[in-house]
Order: sequence, then structure tokens, then C-alpha cells
Amino acid sequence: MGSLNELGNWNSTSSNNQGLDLIWNNGNIWKGQIPFKENLNFEYKFIFQKDNNGSNKKWENGGNRIFNYKDIIQKLNKNELDKEGKINFTIDNNDRNIYQYDQKEEKLIIKCIWKN
Repeated sequence: MGSLNELGNWNSTSSNNQGLDLIWNNGNIWKGQIPFKENLNFEYKFIFQKDNNGSNKKWENGGNRIFNYKDIIQKLNKNELDKEGKINFTIDNNDRNIYQYDQKEEKLIIKCIWKN
């Protein structure tokens, strides 16, 4: 759930939950995708919801996670690609986000750690 249309604009009411649904994968990894736009800045937070009617909902502890385009670009410019054409870096966000840029696929991946 977050401050973008693609993340539901913080609207988490049970009758109108429009956040980004994540899909479970092996290794207890949840994945979702939104289009990346230049100069994109947004806040977001995870909600664990056991059923579709909005009950059993648990918000992630701590402050909102922050995605700041300028911070990302600055880190990308300072780091070198590894052998696989990827850059891994973190940005101070309470150690909850690890970013990986894949040059071959031109894709930015945000790996988020749920700390409750």
C-alpha cells in the first residue's frame, strides 16, 4: 500500500483495497511489479492480509518506506556493475530495503525486509 495510484493511494478499506497484490514464490519471497518512471518519489508500507474481505489485516511496524528517485540515481552513478551486469546497494531506510539494478534487463528490483 502506498502513495501511488499503482499502490492504492493509501486506500486500504476492506471494501476497496486497491494496493499492489504480491505473489508468493518459493523461499517465502513475495513479488509484485509497478512501472518505473523518472523522477518518481513515493512512500509505501506492507500489509499482510489473510483473506480477501480485509479481515486479519496486519500493517508493517515502523515508519513508511521511502523511494526517492534522486537517491537511487546517485547510488547507481557511484557503484560499478558486477560480472552479471548488476549493481547492489542500500539506502538508509532503517535497513529494510536492498536495491538491485539489472542493466541487461533495465530493471530496478527492491528487496524489502519485513522487520516486526
